[in-house]
Amino acid sequence: MSDLPAKRVVGRPFKKGEGGRKLGSRQYIAKAFLDALRADFDKHGAAALAKMRDEDPSTYIRMVARLLPTEVTGADGGPVATEVVYRWAVAGEDGPTPE
Repeated sequence: MSDLPAKRVVGRPFKKGEGGRKLGSRQYIAKAFLDALRADFDKHGAAALAKMRDEDPSTYIRMVARLLPTEVTGADGGPVATEVVYRWAVAGEDGPTPE
């Protein structure tokens, strides 16, 4: 019978307050990363986006598409009301009048 493996500890392997991850450490790391990302974007963001747009437009479009919501609903989960406004690119040319 002494050849049996040691019994596995189930539940809390540490006494309260000993061992394990300290409370808030995961949030601290995530916050630190986001703070560093924000600082980097503040310094290089617009230039980096312009460079990506010019040098790799497909990656730029994928990034923009991932930032957009995948589903849009109106008030109380209903359909979205839209209004189409036409603006003509040629200066001085009149477009159709709205009905």
